[in-house]
This record gives sequence, C-alpha cells and structure tokens, in this order.
Amino acid sequence: MPSASYSGKILRLSPDGTTPKDQAGGPVLASDFVSPRGLDWNPETGTLWVVDAKTRDAEELRIVGARGSSPTPGRARLPLPAGMGASALAFYRGTLVPAFAGNVFVAAGEGQYLLRLRVDARDPSKVTFNERLLSDLGSHIRAVTTANDGMVYVATERSVLRVGPR
Repeated sequence: MPSASYSGKILRLSPDGTTPKDQAGGPVLASDFVSPRGLDWNPETGTLWVVDAKTRDAEELRIVGARGSSPTPGRARLPLPAGMGASALAFYRGTLVPAFAGNVFVAAGEGQYLLRLRVDARDPSKVTFNERLLSDLGSHIRAVTTANDGMVYVATERSVLRVGPR
C-alpha cells in the first residue's frame, strides 16, 4: 500500500503544480531517501543525481530515474567521504574549463571543501577521479552551481566565490 506522505520522496511537478504529462505514475520521481541535501539533472544522460545523508558519516550520491520514467529507489549509489556534511551538488555545464566537462561538484559544508568528481561515462556507478578544492577557505561551503559564463559559483556563510580561470 503506497504511503500518503511525501516524506523521503522527490517530486517532479509542472509550474502549475500538476504532474507532467511524460511523468508515469504520479508526481513521485524517486523515493526511499533519508535526508536529501541537493540534486541536479545530469545534462548528458538526463538522470537525476541526489546527495542523500543517512547519517553524518554515511552520505551517498544516488542516481535515480530520468524525466518521465517510473519512480525508482535509485539505480546506483556512490559513497561520499565520511564527515563531509554535503549541502549541495551541481553538474558542470560550461565549456570555459574543459577539464571540468562531465564533472559533478559536491559542496562539503562540514568538511569545508568542494569535492570534484569525474564519473565514468560508460558506468555512472564508478568515479574515475576525485579532487578536493577550496579546502583552504576555512569556511563551510553551503551551495554550488554552474553558470552560463562557464564559471563555477560557490557560496559560503560569508561570501560568494567564482571558480575558474583568471
């Protein structure tokens, strides 16, 4: 019997609040989350990626269904470093920094760094490269996004920073 609560679920809605016509089975796109912290659509595959925290030391990236697919509890799960305190994630969508192509960035609020991950294009359950960026800020990174100008923007509790070539 389906739960009447939307707790632990990610909904996909049209701007008018209705379920999109290509969304099979109602507004629930993905379920079985404990504490989702951030999400973004992979621009290459159309899949939704979610940072979920079961506990402070058990966080993971979960790859769930694409737009218009049936609800799914998650096709792949990638563990994140313990104590990260993930607060957001964003895929790189620009061309200004070619080395960032296909990368996903995870803001580590408690760990005070930005985690850069390159995921295997053939097997999205495998990370082929990871790097900690901005660990010398001494500040909690709360949000991350990419902009049309190809730069990566991060927000701390004190400032907004632009990351990219000089």
